Amino acid sequence: GALRAAASGVALWISGEAGPADHLLSAAVEALPVGHEDLWVVRLFRLANRMFTGDVVGVETDAEALRADPDVPTWVAATGVCGAALINEFSGDHESAVRRLQRDAEVLAAIEPVDGFIAYTRGEVSAGMDPVGALDEFDRAFRRSDALGHTYNRQIAAVGRAAVLVRLGRHDEAVAACRGLIEDLRALGMWPQLWIALRLAAELLVALGDHQTPARVLAAAEGDPLATR
Repeated sequence: GALRAAASGVALWISGEAGPADHLLSAAVEALPVGHEDLWVVRLFRLANRMFTGDVVGVETDAEALRADPDVPTWVAATGVCGAALINEFSGDHESAVRRLQRDAEVLAAIEPVDGFIAYTRGEVSAGMDPVGALDEFDRAFRRSDALGHTYNRQIAAVGRAAVLVRLGRHDEAVAACRGLIEDLRALGMWPQLWIALRLAAELLVALGDHQTPARVLAAAEGDPLATR
């Protein structure tokens, strides 16, 4: 029933088939009754899937539902807040991202000392206006994620940090960061993040005068469903 649909949806999400994944995860969300112990789990996976497809309204809807559910663990509510803030920022709505973090500051503060994802989110949201401050947030995310053994959170913070270094023109540091990222993400099988790192490397190569290699990288990304759009 619903849990089988959810499991199939998660498998499709992992394999990069975001459209069918959303269909199955949505079917599971609709089928599970309010108060079911697994409802928030399925909704959180749907939010994550929608992050990769750029579905702003979908992410916001799931984030609000997680935030309003009294049975949801605090870390899950905070993850939803961060997901919505990130999708706002990535879609160009910086003001909404900032307002969301300010509105739910109490929820975030409850777990921020032991959660690297919140520092990562703050880094992404501040990167455009205060890139140096963003680097501090990404470093904070490294430390907290390392202390908790949260490899995924550490690596996405590393991606954010590399992006800031590229755009600040700190080329030597950016080259080292991108090289390490590509090696680590490939070893971990974090394919969507690997494509982000490869696109950053392509941007860096253009800045360094190489236009042919970036063109091949971007062409390859267009043909891989695991490359975020």
